[in-house]
Amino acid sequence: MSIHVRQWRPVAVWQWECGRQRECGICQAGLEATCPGCQLPGDECPVVKGKCQHPYHEHCIVKW
Repeated sequence: MSIHVRQWRPVAVWQWECGRQRECGICQAGLEATCPGCQLPGDECPVVKGKCQHPYHEHCIVKW
């Protein structure tokens, strides 16, 4: 018995490592989404932790 793969469609899922909190404490948008000033999530709008260890969008915490 042999198996021949005719088509392969890989799927990837990403997620920020931010503990249990799933939204920015400043803009209240999800951390998987972007801050109000950005178009696409990812390296342009990373999640950072403040001194309190809560996660925020980098642009939100810098403006605040």
